[in-house]
Amino acid sequence: MTYEAIRYVSEALVDLLSDTADYPELPVAPDEIELVSPEDIGPNSTVRIGFYPYRVRKDGSVGSMNTTPVGDSSRRDPPLPVSIEYLVTAYPRDDEDNVSGTLGQQQALGLVLQTLNDVSVLEPADVEGIDQDTRIALSITDPPFDEVLSLWARFDATYQPSVTVEASPVMIQSINEEAFTRIAERDVGVQRRPERE
Repeated sequence: MTYEAIRYVSEALVDLLSDTADYPELPVAPDEIELVSPEDIGPNSTVRIGFYPYRVRKDGSVGSMNTTPVGDSSRRDPPLPVSIEYLVTAYPRDDEDNVSGTLGQQQALGLVLQTLNDVSVLEPADVEGIDQDTRIALSITDPPFDEVLSLWARFDATYQPSVTVEASPVMIQSINEEAFTRIAERDVGVQRRPERE
């Protein structure tokens, strides 16, 4: 369903990082990467890296878009391009002391940065369920630190090392369709002017 585009992109990001982390020597296991809000991380959580879409807004950089053909006899209104901003957070493990936990968080965050820098785009074919032809750019953003701290305060959670990542444009397709009739043949009557005498 087209309204699930945000969910599909979020799952693709988690899958991307999980595939990268699928090596025993790395500081994060694939099952420790989840789509989760910081306020849902408890003391017994097994999450090492959490992705959370904290802001979705219309992507004004896309410009005007055309209607999309649907079959041979109808067209759909243009999609809504959005930008999704994620808070990506590294968490310590339960069994780590303060020093090893902090080092582990730094390693996990480094893995996130490395992966997103290396990949930088999601191809539509790699995002299961999405309905768009446009590539989705992944960029590490730099919001003011006060904004990040304010975000953590709203979660009522202790600040953890984090980065913010933007995925755009993500297309939410319209469900408004309009039927039309193609003109296959047109009869154009042409008459010759009478000749002047």
